[in-house]
Amino acid sequence: MSNEIKVPADVKYAHVLTLLYLFIAGYSDGEFSDSEMAIIKLKISNWMGDDATNADVNGLILEACAWYDSLNEDGLKNTVVNSLPILKKKFNDDLLKIIISDLIAVAEADGKVTKSEFGNVKVITEALGFSL
Repeated sequence: MSNEIKVPADVKYAHVLTLLYLFIAGYSDGEFSDSEMAIIKLKISNWMGDDATNADVNGLILEACAWYDSLNEDGLKNTVVNSLPILKKKFNDDLLKIIISDLIAVAEADGKVTKSEFGNVKVITEALGFSL
């Protein structure tokens, strides 16, 4: 196993959003369900826009998954925490609310929202300047 962190060569906001969604889906309850991954793909496809092909979306998600997998627990938490001010600066309130809605959809995708998932969505929501 390599200790190399695999940050995408050309990090896009969609990579960061994917990492956030993966954090809610995987870190919070320790597993990725097919339904969570399907929601992540749908949400990222929406963020990438109509010009993005299925291959573009899949490629970006694979890069973000490699990044996620290369981070240890502290690295993942730090990356999530450090990305929130960047997202808050980049996106207006309406778009931030869509991100929060996406996080909730990812948490609910497998039919069970754990305390950890809810807690992590709540912390991210508050860091973006909103409340649940």
